[in-house]
Amino acid sequence: LWKIRHEIAISQAEFHGYWFDSAITSKTADVYVSRYDWKTPSPYLQLIVIGNIGAQEKVAELAIDWQRLEINPATAEFRDLWNDVPLSSLEGLKVPGHSFRLIGVR
Repeated sequence: LWKIRHEIAISQAEFHGYWFDSAITSKTADVYVSRYDWKTPSPYLQLIVIGNIGAQEKVAELAIDWQRLEINPATAEFRDLWNDVPLSSLEGLKVPGHSFRLIGVR
């Protein structure tokens, strides 16, 4: 986690918590979405944090306001930062119980 924090310059990012920001929301019970964005150069435009507070694995059904995020979903690149693998989309993302996913968006 510390390596990821350093590589993406998280200390220079602005945090948008699920409780006050609606640019990305979850339609799935017990799944919450917060995000970070940067005003300074960073490897990613957004870091999406998808947390599952439930005990069982869930598929995160997300509602994303791409215009508000100023991202074109047709050309965006997604990366699972924890596992360091590319993702083809944000649809059908499974989040283990009592865990989270870190998704970088370029």
